[in-house]
Amino acid sequence: MKISIIALLLILIMLFACTENTVKNDTPSDTDASSVETEKADPLAHIKFEDFGGYNFNMLIINQGSITYDNVSLYVEEETFDNINDAAYLRNRMLEEKFNITFSAMMIAEANMTASIRNSVNSADNAYDIVCPRMTQASALAADGYLLNLNNVPNIDMNRNYWDQDAIRDSSLAKKLYMLTGDLMTVQHDCTYITMFNLELYNDLGYTDNLYEVVRQNKWTYDKFYEIVSDSRATADLNGDGVLDREDRFGNMSDTISPRIWYVGNGEVIIGKDKDDLPFLPENTSKKNDILSKVVTMMYNGSITIMVDGPKPIRILNTENVWTEANAMFAEGNIMFRIAALRGLKDFRAMNANFGVLPVPMYDTNQPRYNHLVGTQLTDCITIPSTAPNAARTGLIVEAMAAASTETVLYAFYDRTLVTKLTRDEDSVDMLDIIFSTRIYDPGITYNFGGIYGYFVTMATDTTYTYERMIAQYGQKIQSEIDTTIEKYLNSEN
Repeated sequence: MKISIIALLLILIMLFACTENTVKNDTPSDTDASSVETEKADPLAHIKFEDFGGYNFNMLIINQGSITYDNVSLYVEEETFDNINDAAYLRNRMLEEKFNITFSAMMIAEANMTASIRNSVNSADNAYDIVCPRMTQASALAADGYLLNLNNVPNIDMNRNYWDQDAIRDSSLAKKLYMLTGDLMTVQHDCTYITMFNLELYNDLGYTDNLYEVVRQNKWTYDKFYEIVSDSRATADLNGDGVLDREDRFGNMSDTISPRIWYVGNGEVIIGKDKDDLPFLPENTSKKNDILSKVVTMMYNGSITIMVDGPKPIRILNTENVWTEANAMFAEGNIMFRIAALRGLKDFRAMNANFGVLPVPMYDTNQPRYNHLVGTQLTDCITIPSTAPNAARTGLIVEAMAAASTETVLYAFYDRTLVTKLTRDEDSVDMLDIIFSTRIYDPGITYNFGGIYGYFVTMATDTTYTYERMIAQYGQKIQSEIDTTIEKYLNSEN
């Protein structure tokens, strides 16, 4: 669906006009067509609006504009003719009228978020109705009792599709949930890792396989990826100086984040959870070591891959701002494949060559589905301070924000921005549907038990560092932190 700002205005007018309080039927039958139409026409039908007498609903948000991964969909002060910004602005103005409230926000640096939440809760100043830290920050705050268990907050319905069900599944611990994301936010989409490829270069070099069909046939695997990037056509010494560097062409571009993206994409998890929703460190297996060995070997192969970061000599892009240089190299048409966060598509809007989007390859064709890691270290979330004076009011307003966002903020992001501006073909749109339906918010990154997040970075810089070695060296430390966190969650009164 492609919508304009005028369409967004019409949607908001419709939402404002709707007053019927019918309950959503998540599994309508064929004979329930009228209720389906009602739900489509009134996504706020189940919200029981109250008059809150001019209450100021205040949010604590990481400073917008100071970082690459901005959360721009919760609070905006004015219309700017940006699709997402204006959708959020109009949604908030509508809800202010419906609830008789005003929205406000305190913007702070990411580095100050945790301390600000702790100080507010410790002083019980009730300064914020919701606080929006990174998911990694929220996990530590929750363990120390600074956040409310959202399962106990009235008026939040976790079963609604406007709440990210993958995030709920992966972020809960001991059947408690302290963080949410969903249609009211867009940063989780930007932080989803995907495969970008230069479709024009791929075709010009004579490759004939339709990679979109390869994906649909569940044959997009590591071996298929390696077959392409290791082909003699992929990498070339363009300037003929006998040295492969920034001025040449490569089949693959990689960085120190890559091992964990491939690892999860290949069907493994950094930290698993059992039937009781308790985390555990997966045991060492030959498959885990095989995945990481293949990926790191490919990263170190200078005839295939150019590295963005990492210690010398593996880093070929030796400039002050390697990420800007990496984006420029892809935009210039000298990289065939790059696995990176979806946010990178924004940097290629003006790219001349056609490019496409693919899932992260699977381990092999026996893998039941594609998997896509979300970088929770950069993903903001909705949390409520443990000292919140009126959790029911907060829950109701947050629920309404999420419900009103599906046909406004989400559409503005997906249809109007991602599909219309940032992708070049309908096949890439199909690939995005696959990607967004197969996301993993790995607890190993969100909770970073025993520093396990960093150990996967180490694997990108040391070819001798295996999963087996990590378990032997740090397994006890990781398990100890898992046990401590479980105990904190089980004993928490929040």
